[in-house]
Amino acid sequence: MLSKIKTKLGNFKETARRSKYAHYYKDYDIEDNIILYDSYFSRGMLCNPYAIFRELLSNSEFDKYTHVWVVDDRVGNEPVMEQFADHDNIYVIRRHSNDHLKYLATAHYIISNVSLPFYYCKKPGQIFVNTWHGTPIKSLGYDIPGSAATISNVLRNMLSADYMISANPFLTEVYLDKYKLRGLYNGSIIEEGYPRNDRLLNCPKEEIKSILLKYGIELEKDKQVILYAPTWKGADYNKPEVNPDDYYNFKRELEEYIDTDKYQILLKPHQVVYKELVKSGMFSNSLIPAFIDTNELLSITDILISDYSSIFFDFLASDKPVLFYIPDLEEYKNYRGLYMEPDKLPGPALTSVKEIGNSINNLGEVINKYKDSYSQAKNFACPYDDGNVSSRIVDIVFRGNTSDSNGNPYRIIKCENTKKKLLFFGGGLRMNGISTALRTMLDFIDYDKYDVTVYAGNLKFADSKDMICTFNDKARIFARVSYTPATFGEQIRNDFLRVFGFNFPLMKKIYPKAMYDREFIRCFGTSDFDAVIDYSGYGSFYSILLLSAKNAKKLIWQHNDLLTDKNKIVNHKKPHSRELRVVFSTYQFYDKIVGCSEATMKVNLEKIGYSELKDKCCFVRNAANFERVINGSKESYTAESANEAGFPDLLNKDLISFVNMGRLSPEKNQAALIKAFAKAYDANKNLRLYIIGDGALMGELKGLVHSLNLDGKVILTGNLDNPFMLMKDCSCFILPSLHEGQPVSLLEARLLKLPIIMSNFSSAASSLFDNGQLVIGNSVDDIYNGLIAFINNEVPTCEFEYADYNNITIKQFEDIINE
Repeated sequence: MLSKIKTKLGNFKETARRSKYAHYYKDYDIEDNIILYDSYFSRGMLCNPYAIFRELLSNSEFDKYTHVWVVDDRVGNEPVMEQFADHDNIYVIRRHSNDHLKYLATAHYIISNVSLPFYYCKKPGQIFVNTWHGTPIKSLGYDIPGSAATISNVLRNMLSADYMISANPFLTEVYLDKYKLRGLYNGSIIEEGYPRNDRLLNCPKEEIKSILLKYGIELEKDKQVILYAPTWKGADYNKPEVNPDDYYNFKRELEEYIDTDKYQILLKPHQVVYKELVKSGMFSNSLIPAFIDTNELLSITDILISDYSSIFFDFLASDKPVLFYIPDLEEYKNYRGLYMEPDKLPGPALTSVKEIGNSINNLGEVINKYKDSYSQAKNFACPYDDGNVSSRIVDIVFRGNTSDSNGNPYRIIKCENTKKKLLFFGGGLRMNGISTALRTMLDFIDYDKYDVTVYAGNLKFADSKDMICTFNDKARIFARVSYTPATFGEQIRNDFLRVFGFNFPLMKKIYPKAMYDREFIRCFGTSDFDAVIDYSGYGSFYSILLLSAKNAKKLIWQHNDLLTDKNKIVNHKKPHSRELRVVFSTYQFYDKIVGCSEATMKVNLEKIGYSELKDKCCFVRNAANFERVINGSKESYTAESANEAGFPDLLNKDLISFVNMGRLSPEKNQAALIKAFAKAYDANKNLRLYIIGDGALMGELKGLVHSLNLDGKVILTGNLDNPFMLMKDCSCFILPSLHEGQPVSLLEARLLKLPIIMSNFSSAASSLFDNGQLVIGNSVDDIYNGLIAFINNEVPTCEFEYADYNNITIKQFEDIINE
């Protein structure tokens, strides 16, 4: 109970925060000389934003600027902030405070090295500089499996940035290819080096020593500093795997192998690990606080020991030695992946502390052995880091210059795209017919002509993540994060809109267009699209949201007999009634209303009744991945594997096996199918029924099977990675649906040369082949008669020429897009 109350209070607090931010966004103007800085989610004055801040502060040309730092922990940051106590144009504010909300909406410049808060929406006139925070050695972006579910806030921040700062050509390619900004990003990439390395090369050593002393860390006179700086490990950035003993034992053991009269060891954990180590109380005079700028710390470091952390790339600018302690290399490579193999590292990759000690004791030999790889890595990672990077960034961003004082052009990269940019909204991308149809279409789109973005709702279901992994990786897939920042008045008007739609003239007047326009920018930054496609066609919020795409052609899909779907009842409720009522009202604003078959188009036009929009109506039949079916059917169950899967009778050729495939939902009519099968089974025990799929009715259908004493005779398989391995060994495919769009499962069954029994649903006409199926009604008796007809050899099969099927489908799609 207490946890529920806390959740509700948290939700209320977040809603109030978004509302206040929307108020500032709408009602306050941008202030020209305000700069807002945010590093590592407001951890302190750090990294690239800090270096740019120092550059601006040192130049009298910018004396009129006000510098606002977002710092979440003032207590921990006091020794750093004290350096600027005599500046009356520097302010420090708390994250998510009212001041933070206000400055996010009014600052002329925003400089950040990570993602801004979920509610942030780039305001026209703002200049957002995204500096990022390192050249990666471990996989990033879409190279990480399942990243579409986690990359969203990072990607939308990148798409909002006017400038992305790049240290080197490789990081530029990471932005363009690993994060798939190429073809969509409208800002500029400044590839002039990393500002933060100015602090490594220029920071007075006594200055950083003084700050360390304020944190209780005293550097011992005449000793060289060894800095151990590993990255975080684990599956969740917010919950890293931390064992304080690992750090403590590393330091203690290394001290046994080296001359401690010559060296002093400092520990610099990743920022997400630091707090956990502090709690342990095991470290004194060695644990570097997370509030100290890493590159200033590197300026006093003589030897760096790292692992997969990108910190070593920065350190190369110092020309000082790097050692790598990576005892879990193979495990980490398999989990996360690396962009640089160990044999390319600018120092030895070691697996024991003893080896680290030996390398330090023979440092001259190590330096000589790795001098070539060191030089190559330095040229790779920091080719432009000369101590003046920040001044070049300031010249470009604040003065608008594109070349230096000598006329040498800066490295400013604009993304050019000659392709048509398509945005699909795919719903929740769950394992269902709509997601499958979208996935198949994406397999046949010509990516030489189209840049494709697939946007999803909140990916909260496990099957969404599984489904996304099967999508074509040429498409850019990410999901919406958090919710819309809206004033209280906008929320009220939107609540009315989401109930009544645009069905009344008043709703068109009170429609909170500014809120949706703002949300479109929050989701997609400054990106623009040639066409936006509501491929789901079921969610009213997104049907309205896509209307805010400026200068884009707008299409909305129809995958079913939607009026019947609107009125269907699941668990005593009509789950689609309100949403579809609003969706129907948006049709008037779309350029094309697209049925998934000609029959679906006609059924919806007639039933829903929008004859005045008839000229907008068209159809693109569903594509089908026939190669997947063919390849899947090449695999076969053995008697043993069939038994393990719960299909012990599958390979028994003396049995007649019926198969159905689809989500377990009322319109699929599987309950009637099971009841009809029970009647047939009473007369013929030689029958089996396989139902492939999952859904809301799984529990109910299992109960029905059990009540009819059909356990082991009717098998509910759930979702299968390869359903065709089972289907091909069945005798007949049966589709008893109450309503459908254009079921791809029929095409897949035809390709497997299965006889087909199908109900005469309203849009069935587009799925019929000459003498290619038995068409029945959808009652229990109708289905029973269909089963008996097959037993009596009265169900036909036909040849299916599939070779040109998808080419025709994609041509239909392109004709509509390019019309």
